Amino acid sequence: MSFIYAEKSQEIINGQTINHTNIFSDTKTTLIGAYKRNWSPEARTMINKYGFSKIINIAPKIAVAFAGNNTGNAHALLEWYYSQSIITVDDIIDKAYEIHMSVDKDDIEFIICYADDNNETHIASVKEQIIQRECSSAWIGSYAAFRKLQELRSSHTTSFELFRTVVDECKDDSVGGLIICDKYYEYSQQFEFQERLEAIAYRKQSVRLDQAVQFSRSSETGDCTMHYIGDPNDVIISFFQNNTTLVYSNRYRYTEKDANDPYTNKFLLPMIFDSSTGKPLEVICSE
Repeated sequence: MSFIYAEKSQEIINGQTINHTNIFSDTKTTLIGAYKRNWSPEARTMINKYGFSKIINIAPKIAVAFAGNNTGNAHALLEWYYSQSIITVDDIIDKAYEIHMSVDKDDIEFIICYADDNNETHIASVKEQIIQRECSSAWIGSYAAFRKLQELRSSHTTSFELFRTVVDECKDDSVGGLIICDKYYEYSQQFEFQERLEAIAYRKQSVRLDQAVQFSRSSETGDCTMHYIGDPNDVIISFFQNNTTLVYSNRYRYTEKDANDPYTNKFLLPMIFDSSTGKPLEVICSE
């Protein structure tokens, strides 16, 4: 099912009001039924381990997010969009609604975020057989995760750390994996997967008063340091401890089957690269 949450917020910096539009998502994906046949063994192994991105920036000012029991239906919207020469945001929202109405209502849901000519952002939700426009916030996917978000949130602004806690504690097996944040930047007038550094430590660290805390220790300590690299197209996560980079992209594929499959080739799928060489690492298939 997964969990996606989008919201508009503001903060005041040096007397200036800064507008934010963030879209948060987990990555967990379960391949079921006949849909499994759409993937090569390499792609299935990677998706089972890392999921894939449920947020795609289809244009500098347009981001599409999706969730549901059968997220494969989202590809119909992506393929339709890339086949059009002239298109409006209303066309995209209407097409998302058409796809949503053509299947079970829980199979696929959409959030479309976009910025207009005045650089003002908008959020539209397509779920429960209804289109909701001009939302200040919207969620799709797991109700258990949304309920946990409401329980834990103490302000109107959702942070990366809060969303990760929601994913960890919502007790919905369909939600999990890595956390992605897509953000609209007013100065560059585009959506971009947000840069951040995340350090997770599994062992206590004792230091003297004159010593510095080490924020990126070796893998033997159980630490994990991840650098989410800002990019408008791909989700790029560099892991310091093993010198590898996880990239969710539709520009790279392990096999020709995945590159040419018309039902999946627009998705941002995971690949692992060697950070020092920039070359993809071989996948040991689990099936």
